[in-house]
Amino acid sequence: MIVLRSFLSNLSVYAIIALGCILAVPLLLFPESVILKHIQLVAKLSSSISLRLAGIDLEIKGQDNIPKGAIIVASKHESLWETQFLLGFFDNVSIVLKKELFYIPILGLIFKKAGYVFVDRNRGKYEALRFIKQAKKVISKSRPVVIFPQGSRITPGEKAPYKSGVAILYKYLKVPCVPVALNSGKVWPRRKFFRYPGKIVVEFLDPIYDYQEDHEKFLLILEEKIETATKNLLSL
Repeated sequence: MIVLRSFLSNLSVYAIIALGCILAVPLLLFPESVILKHIQLVAKLSSSISLRLAGIDLEIKGQDNIPKGAIIVASKHESLWETQFLLGFFDNVSIVLKKELFYIPILGLIFKKAGYVFVDRNRGKYEALRFIKQAKKVISKSRPVVIFPQGSRITPGEKAPYKSGVAILYKYLKVPCVPVALNSGKVWPRRKFFRYPGKIVVEFLDPIYDYQEDHEKFLLILEEKIETATKNLLSL
């Protein structure tokens, strides 16, 4: 049964995303807001249907901790699922992605039209300035920006450093940062075929407002908040 559920769940993700990309092509001629609504709908469908097919429940905690207006959403990253979830959960959201994803045919055009922020990890100071400028443009429209502080998907329990990108955003954008803990890796392991019945819990934690001038202090607080809450969720 797990094999069948996993197959159907995986198939639904790629089928919905593929269909969404095809339907998005003519929408590239319309304003940014149109493509953002389309992405949100596709992401909601993909994340919810794939969970249902896999026999996975979802619980969302701490929604009252999300301030209104422009924010940084700094999320733990354990699987592909939370990328879909966050793109579907927030209205008009932008997300920080590695530059290579913008070269994918059609998908890259959609990302650019949606105003997503890309980062080239190999370009040093010049890249940081471009990164800040691009993110400020997004925030000026009161849009939330999602970033995965560790840079890539992390297996539950694995140690990985929190990178400076989120601290740079926090310093220069001057908006609250909402940490997000989750346990998706328990039932939706990264780069694995199988999906296991259970429950994913996503928890929005108390926002961070201070330490914009102290990168190290901010990163320590962010890491402590996310890792402590994630450890608790993984023990459920």
